[in-house]
Amino acid sequence: MKSTILVLLAIHGVMAFVTAESIVKANPRDIDLGESNYQCPDGLFVAPHETQCELYYLCSAGGVPTHLYQCRDDLLFDLTYYGCNFKELTDCGDRLSPFTCPSPDGFFPIKEGACSSQYYVCTNNVADLETCPSGIFDASSSSCVATSCATTTTRGVPTAPGPFDCPAPNGNFASPYSCSQYYVCVDGTAFLYDCPSGLHYNPALNICDWPANVNCNL
Repeated sequence: MKSTILVLLAIHGVMAFVTAESIVKANPRDIDLGESNYQCPDGLFVAPHETQCELYYLCSAGGVPTHLYQCRDDLLFDLTYYGCNFKELTDCGDRLSPFTCPSPDGFFPIKEGACSSQYYVCTNNVADLETCPSGIFDASSSSCVATSCATTTTRGVPTAPGPFDCPAPNGNFASPYSCSQYYVCVDGTAFLYDCPSGLHYNPALNICDWPANVNCNL
C-alpha cells in the first residue's frame, strides 16, 4: 500500500504540507516562483532548495517538472520537519538564510566566518549574491583573493614603507612600493594589506592574483 501522507506538520501555528498519492499542495500563502528542472529524489514530493533556506521544491509526481516555492511571511524551510517554520526554530543545514545588509552599501560575506567564493553586494539595502571570478571572498579586505580557505589576507596598520595619499576617500589601491601589497582607504585613511605569499595584487580585478596575471614591474 502506497503511503498516502508524506508530511503533516502543525507546530506553533505553522502548517506545512499534506501530500496524498495524487495530491500535493503547498500553503496557499507560499509564493509559487514557477517551474524548474529540479529532479526530486525518489519518494519525495517536497524537497529543500540546494542553497537558499527560504525556498523549496514541490514535485507533483516525484519527478519533473517541479515548482519552486518561497515560504511565506519570512518563514524558512526546515530540514527537520520538511515544511516552512519560524526562523528561530528552523534547521537550515548548509543552506543560506535570507541576507540582511549590515549597512546600506558594501561587500559582505554570505555568513560570519564563512569561507566561500560567494558574497553579497548591498546597494541601498538591497542584497545581490555574487561569486568571485577566482579564489574566495576575504571579509577583512571586502574583496576577492586568489587563495584557498586556509590562507587569507591579513590586516595591516595605517603605516607604509613610504607615504601614500589615497586617490579617493574610499577604495582599494595598488601599492607603489610592492607588488604583493595594496592599500584600503577608509574615509581618507590608508590601511596597508599583504597578499598571501606568492601572490600579487591585481588592481583590475581587485584581488590577490597569480603574478602571471598581474603586470607589476616593481
